[in-house]
Amino acid sequence: MYPPIALWRGITGRVGVAATIDERGRVAEARVVEPAHWLLNQSALNAVRQWEFAPTTSNGAPVPVTIVATVRFTPPQ
Repeated sequence: MYPPIALWRGITGRVGVAATIDERGRVAEARVVEPAHWLLNQSALNAVRQWEFAPTTSNGAPVPVTIVATVRFTPPQ
């Protein structure tokens, strides 16, 4: 969710978030690795923590993985 105050103030940016995905495809841990404005950082973390993935497997067994995602905040047109 775009923070209303950030939208109102015209704050835009990209936030890089590293997330560890567990064996079930759920986000087990997330942290900001490329920060933007503090309002955007927290919103990006909140969003990524809700994501779900298909489990990653190695030799047929589910394994945890770490990804880096970029969450972009741009005002709607």
